[in-house]
Amino acid sequence: MPHSCCIIKCTSRAKKGEVSLHRIPKWPLDRREKWLSAIKRKDPTATNQQWTPTASHRVCGKHFITGKPHENKQHPDYVPSKELGYGTTNRSRDTSVRRFTSRERRQEKIDRETAAKALIQLQQSVDSVSAELDERTKDVGTQTDGSVSDIVEKCVRDCLNLRGILAELREENNKLKRDLADQRFTFNNVKKDIHFFAGVTIDCFTFLSTELAPVLQNKSISCDDQLLLVLMKIRHFSSNIDLALRFRISNSSVARVIHKVIPVSQSAHVNRMLMLHGSISLHPVLATFLRPLIVWRERDVCQRNMSSLFKCFPNVISTIDCFEVPFSRPDGLTARAQTWSNYKHCNTVKFLISITPCGAISFVSAGWGGRVSDKQITCDSGFLDKLEHGDEILADRGFLISSECAARGVTVHLPAFTKGKKQLTGKEVVTSRQLSRLRIHVERVIGFVKKYKILQGRLTINLVPLLDDIVVIVAGLVNLQPSLLPS
Repeated sequence: MPHSCCIIKCTSRAKKGEVSLHRIPKWPLDRREKWLSAIKRKDPTATNQQWTPTASHRVCGKHFITGKPHENKQHPDYVPSKELGYGTTNRSRDTSVRRFTSRERRQEKIDRETAAKALIQLQQSVDSVSAELDERTKDVGTQTDGSVSDIVEKCVRDCLNLRGILAELREENNKLKRDLADQRFTFNNVKKDIHFFAGVTIDCFTFLSTELAPVLQNKSISCDDQLLLVLMKIRHFSSNIDLALRFRISNSSVARVIHKVIPVSQSAHVNRMLMLHGSISLHPVLATFLRPLIVWRERDVCQRNMSSLFKCFPNVISTIDCFEVPFSRPDGLTARAQTWSNYKHCNTVKFLISITPCGAISFVSAGWGGRVSDKQITCDSGFLDKLEHGDEILADRGFLISSECAARGVTVHLPAFTKGKKQLTGKEVVTSRQLSRLRIHVERVIGFVKKYKILQGRLTINLVPLLDDIVVIVAGLVNLQPSLLPS
């Protein structure tokens, strides 16, 4: 494509052997602005706006003093300045070029003189250093054999001193390593505060660790630390990242330890409701070990170990109540509806718990959706199958199971209902007060269970399949503690 000069009133075109054409620079921006200011063309499509050149616009060499642009900012041809078509002056531009050339020659001469002076100074420095080295060499050559032996002895002494310093540094390094190991979060370092971190006594923890040692084998974390990690997760509801930083293992290792020690129950109702079935078949370590501690006691055993508070109800073998554990809202609409609790105003998992007259937990049901009634969870959890003819249980008004228990020959003591009555009889008032004083102890046990903060906070969906076994572990650990009821 042929090019022509974009300067006003200039007719130069690109022809071989004639004037040269040059592009308008795009960079740097200040040079481009200077070129456009020198050209002084206006935008034909808009009024009073600066002209914007395209990639095909050129400026010929006639508009430069030397015939072409120069890259030096001080050179007159850094910007076109000749025959620009808008009243150019008659003053010759050759003087500017001569001044620029003279200025460059003077600067070049100054640079050469400076370099020559630097070379002379460097040569003088080298000569002085060489003379000094020669003198030292002559002095060394004239030394006697005695001075040489002194130098050798000095070197030996320095070597021995350095060896001593090296030994001290190694000892200090080993001490720092031992101190660093003592600062790590391990069972041995927190043994004195184990009840705060794990919620059990040191004897109980040692017993559990000894029994579970053959199963809890891991190269990156010891058996004691695995057990401590799981108990801290249950006791304080610590996040996996917090546990990973404390025990100096990866986040995935923490998850593997938790899912190894707290397995997924195979018969969890909540799992079916949330449709969280999967191919998870982990060995039931801690939950299986602690489940036998939740024992249903016969009537004669309960009577022998009964607290003095229950003497007014000598045949009572159980006090029952329900508690709920909140968790994050599930995605499925059916699961969301089945787990909604009008009492807690959130999605929960509901458990039935039973305590003996001595304060021990004797039964814990599987988890149910928070929408289920107290009657349904009592009838369908298998609790009634453990009762025998002549047994008595204490319950709250919500447990409307009198007819079901009567069919088995079991008596249910409930607080008196005021519906349809103007007031309660004297006997009903006394009985209701006695029941309230006794039923408060199951609330105390539930409060002790809720001290394990994993049952207080709102669980994430991925922990819901573990909830049945977590409740079993907590109940077993509570039974290992001293009873809340007096003997």
